[in-house]
Amino acid sequence: MEKVRYSDLLPCEFRQRLAAKPVAYLPLGTLEWHGEHLPLGSDAIQSEGLMIECAKRFGGIVMPPIHLGPDRAWDRGGKVLHGMDCADSTDPHRQLDGSCYWVSDGFFGMLVDAILAQIKRTGFKFVFADGHGPSRRAWREAMA
Repeated sequence: MEKVRYSDLLPCEFRQRLAAKPVAYLPLGTLEWHGEHLPLGSDAIQSEGLMIECAKRFGGIVMPPIHLGPDRAWDRGGKVLHGMDCADSTDPHRQLDGSCYWVSDGFFGMLVDAILAQIKRTGFKFVFADGHGPSRRAWREAMA
């Protein structure tokens, strides 16, 4: 089976894949409630699955998913609610079980900067990041 996940590669496999296609795929996700029928890591699971398929078809290496990200936040009487806690589909608005991912836009921007510096240092020439919607927005802003 072809290995494309960064963490699974031996150094010689990493060098071969990087030389063939210096593309890093970065899944952006959360650990967030999406309903009783879905895993808490749904965003990253979907994003990583897509990126694994892209790396197999087109080359490149899939970075470990980032399970932290910014999102909307509301203070409801001293209790801060994030993301799906305040979605239209969440009635009443409340802290949903299992959600554990929120970081500020500023912290996420610093994380993006650090990741990009390491990706560049390692020899990648292009980064493709996708996944959790608010993380995509913050990623675009950090790249601007």
